[in-house]
Amino acid sequence: MQRRSFLKFFTLSFASLSLKLRSKNNKSEDIFFNHGVASGDPTHTNVIIWTKLTKSSNSSIQVNWEISDNIDFINIINQGQTEASGYNDFTVKVDVKIPEQYNGISVFYRFSCNNQFSDIGKTITLPIYNPDEFNIAFCSCSNYPAGFFNAYKEIANNDEIDLVLHLGDYLYEYDKNGYASENAVELDRVSIPSNELISLQDYRLRHAQYKSDKDLQLLHKTKPMIVVWDDHEFTNNTWKNGAENHSLDEGIFYERKINALKAYYEWMPIRENKNKTTIWRDFKVGNLFQLLMLDTR
Repeated sequence: MQRRSFLKFFTLSFASLSLKLRSKNNKSEDIFFNHGVASGDPTHTNVIIWTKLTKSSNSSIQVNWEISDNIDFINIINQGQTEASGYNDFTVKVDVKIPEQYNGISVFYRFSCNNQFSDIGKTITLPIYNPDEFNIAFCSCSNYPAGFFNAYKEIANNDEIDLVLHLGDYLYEYDKNGYASENAVELDRVSIPSNELISLQDYRLRHAQYKSDKDLQLLHKTKPMIVVWDDHEFTNNTWKNGAENHSLDEGIFYERKINALKAYYEWMPIRENKNKTTIWRDFKVGNLFQLLMLDTR
C-alpha cells in the first residue's frame, strides 16, 4: 500500500471510528423532557426547534430530532442528530430547514434520546407568498409568582393565531419576596432560586421554573415564538453598562450580564448572532408585512 493511500485509509477509518464513539450513548441512563419543546424565529425556509434534557449524569449525549408533515410522524421530511452537554445546561437548539413545499404550512417536530420521546411540537415557516391573513398574538411582562399564565393557554388554544411575539420580561429576576410575590406561597409559585438572580446557575434555574409551567409549555409547543428581551431578563432598569437593580456588593455587572445572556440563549428558541449582545432582526410575511424586532435597551 502506498503511503498516500495508507494515510487516506487511516484518516477515513479514524473519522468513522470517532463518529461511532461520539454517537454512542449510555442506553441505561434515564432521560426526561420535563420542560417541553419550543420553536421560534421562523423564516421562509427555517425555524428554530428547542428542548431541554433532564438526566442524572453530566456526560454529553446525542439527541435525535425529526420533522414530519403529520402528527403521527409517518412521513419524515427532515431529521438529524445533535449533542446535548452540560456546557449548554443540556438544552438543545437546532436551526432546521423545512422543505419548500411545506412553506407556510404547519409541520410537527419532536426529539428523542435513549428511546424516550419529547412532546410533539407544531410550528410553521413564514409564508413566501401573500396569505389572505396572518394573525399574531403578543405578550410581555410574565411574572411567575404574581399569578397563573392563563393567557398563554388561551393563545395556545386559539387556532387562528399563527405566531406569538413576546416583547420582553419573559421572566423576572427578583428574589422570592420581590415584586408582586405577595400571593406566591398560596399559589405555590414561590420563585426558584429564592435569591435574586446573579450567577449563571441562578438564571438557568429561573428559566427552568418558568418552563415548568404547563400553560407556557402548551403555548411553546403549539405556536412558534419570536422574542426580544426587555430589562428583567437581566435585572431591573438595565442599560448597556449597568442597572438600577445592581449594586457593588453583587459583583461586576458585566459578569452578571454575560450570565443572563448565556442562560437566555440556552433556554429560548431564538437564532443566535455572532455578537450575542445584538438581538435586532427582521421577519417578512410575503408582501403583507415586514416585522422589525428592535432592542431599545
